[in-house]
Amino acid sequence: MKNYAQKLDQSAHRGRLIVKSITNIMKTPANRLSIPRPTVNRLPTYRRALENLLASGRAVVSSHELAAEVEVTPSQLRKDLSCFGTFGTAGVGYDVRDLVSRLDEILGICKKRPVLLVGVGNLGLALLNRRPIQRSGFEIVAACDTSPSKVGRVIAGVRCYSLEETPAVLAAIKISIAMLAVPPDTAQETADFLVKNGIRALVNFSPLRLRVDKGVLLEQVDFGYTLQKVAYYLDAMEEQQ
Repeated sequence: MKNYAQKLDQSAHRGRLIVKSITNIMKTPANRLSIPRPTVNRLPTYRRALENLLASGRAVVSSHELAAEVEVTPSQLRKDLSCFGTFGTAGVGYDVRDLVSRLDEILGICKKRPVLLVGVGNLGLALLNRRPIQRSGFEIVAACDTSPSKVGRVIAGVRCYSLEETPAVLAAIKISIAMLAVPPDTAQETADFLVKNGIRALVNFSPLRLRVDKGVLLEQVDFGYTLQKVAYYLDAMEEQQ
């Protein structure tokens, strides 16, 4: 009888290990880089909507409700999430807090990622004071500028360094992300300098289209481009009236 009980315990233990293994496989895609880019682009939108639901006191949300919040179809929402595992309970929906945590894991923002801000002009100052950046899992921990009037100062709680000091700062704080808020004529040179000194991801606010080596992530934020799209759709809507 004792031997039989031991065998049952061993079988149960193996079963738990198998279930745990399957769960881990479901949570981690074979190749994260193979996930379609539009799917990845929608994840922060889902997360922002869930944060708003949490703030309003919601604990559970259905796929139809969440999809409506972000203006996608429920099937698209479920397809996007299925790339990373199984989510929610059939007939009940998603636990809002749990889904935010799962998305934080997927997006890699469970802990704050340090960011370097390059250029402390009007746009740079606005970015330094933009609290949603902090709430999104990132923290601007250092800034750099070429202006002697700004170098050495603490601006909006962040110390500003010279460009020459930047390599030592990047190494000391282990920064791999930089935001560029510099004039177009210096953007490419600045980007090259940063990549040479260890930056692996650039968010470029300059209208200049940067060229970067393979293996360096580049996100372009162009306000003019966005406004042009707005103008197109605004005219199109007015033509239909």
